[in-house]
Amino acid sequence: MQIASAVVVLTLLLGWMLPTLSQTDAGANFWNELDNAWLNIAQNHLLLQDPGASLQAYQAPTNFFGDQLTIAGSVHLPAGEVLNYTSSAAPQYLAGFTYDHFDGHTWTSLSSVNSQNYEADTSLPNDTAHNYKTATTSVTIVLPPDGPKHYIFGPAQPSSFDVATTVYGMPIVSAWVQQSTMSKGEHYQVTSFISTASAQDLSAVSLPQDNLKMWKENGNYNVLEGYYLQVPAGLSPQIWKTTQQWTRGAANAYDALKRLEAHLSDQTQFTYAVDNPPVPGNVDAVSWLLQTRQGYCTYYATAMTIMARQLGIPARIVNGFSHGHLDIQRKVWVVDGSDAHSWVQAYFPGFGWINFDPTPGYALINGNNPRPTTSPAPTPQPTSTNPKKNTRPNSSHAGENPAAPGAAAQNSFLVSFSIITLLCSILILLVAIARYRWRSLYDGSTFITRTFWRLCRMAGWVGLSPRSWQTPYEYSRMLSSRVPQEAASLWRLTELFVRERWAAPQHIPSALEKNERELRRLWPGLRRTFLRLLWMKTKIK
Repeated sequence: MQIASAVVVLTLLLGWMLPTLSQTDAGANFWNELDNAWLNIAQNHLLLQDPGASLQAYQAPTNFFGDQLTIAGSVHLPAGEVLNYTSSAAPQYLAGFTYDHFDGHTWTSLSSVNSQNYEADTSLPNDTAHNYKTATTSVTIVLPPDGPKHYIFGPAQPSSFDVATTVYGMPIVSAWVQQSTMSKGEHYQVTSFISTASAQDLSAVSLPQDNLKMWKENGNYNVLEGYYLQVPAGLSPQIWKTTQQWTRGAANAYDALKRLEAHLSDQTQFTYAVDNPPVPGNVDAVSWLLQTRQGYCTYYATAMTIMARQLGIPARIVNGFSHGHLDIQRKVWVVDGSDAHSWVQAYFPGFGWINFDPTPGYALINGNNPRPTTSPAPTPQPTSTNPKKNTRPNSSHAGENPAAPGAAAQNSFLVSFSIITLLCSILILLVAIARYRWRSLYDGSTFITRTFWRLCRMAGWVGLSPRSWQTPYEYSRMLSSRVPQEAASLWRLTELFVRERWAAPQHIPSALEKNERELRRLWPGLRRTFLRLLWMKTKIK
């Protein structure tokens, strides 16, 4: 990819040496888009899922833990461990801060202007009235998140920390910040009130349109109404139509929210993706999601929050981390940078903030114990810098002066050389793209899962795709009948895939590195076998 980029940049430089001709506005736009495309390729910002988006100026990702969160196109998450924790309760999402105000593209927190300091082990303001249990979580910071504030993370809703804390958003808490600088290796403990409200409990709360009095009886309703029912001005009417369609027949607030969550998380209708076309400036992010049907977690959390507010239900976006993965040897839950995540909290009178996760591939257990059903690389979030597009110079007087002797021949040579160089660069680029796509195929999955799905893809090239009614073992048995020399390797790969995907966490093999080394040894033979079958099939045709 780097070589292709260098060749393309060389071609672009040669193109600038060509004679400048008089251009119409359409011509200027053409060069504008072409230059943006070259710059995106040269800077490795090529969007393979939507090549057309490469004609637009690049929207750079920003810090996920910032004071504002702009929904842009792509998000690139850091690798490696950020923190680890143990808890007296089941693994939970770790909340750090929330956003309340949305302008169609960017989230901010207007409530963060109010703050109050609390000493260590002091009870914090709490929005949970009843139906909760107390849980203690011990957190060790491995890599402090880079942001303007030292956000401190814990299961919602934190009731005390054993370090001095600043609470934002009084009287409705919106963020928790450590007063001292957060450092590597630091350890803190958080006590949380975790909601135990059941679906039956929450179903007793009517929709505001059916019983607004119930909602207004809450002492903080004015605050909730002021901060958590705001929707952007000029929002597309199609969003409200979609909200009505998805919640038609809902018997109560919880029913309506679960319907919104179910529609947005439906993986047959929406796709989780970290590389997306940039959100146009004249289209709100929710409308863009409904059009493109793909995005990362902030897209889906935004859509559900706005739709809930349209129904009169106070809702907000929460940023933090999903529960991570269990390290059996260390006996801790490990949270990586790629576990950064956005989800939704909706307010229920008498119960407080209740978690929902509308992101495809994620699900909540018991309504308040989020647990992903897959391992997509979710999400710290980007913002756009709106760089100014480059426009190719437009000279309206080109050619007025007589050309010097030999200039025409020189220009003809430059044109021919540039065209040949461009064609070669395109060929190199196509090869690089194909190689990149194969290497990044199922990039959000573990090595074992990625290897299994790649095998299915290669087998499909020779007409041996898995059938919808086949279990992994049945499919492996079918492949083994076609390539009996690889039967042992196929069976071992299938065994590891099934164990990793469906076994309970405590049954995940502890010798993960050993299994991966084994697969790396087996994979070349499997790949050669199926490529040989593909070659034979091509020769027969």
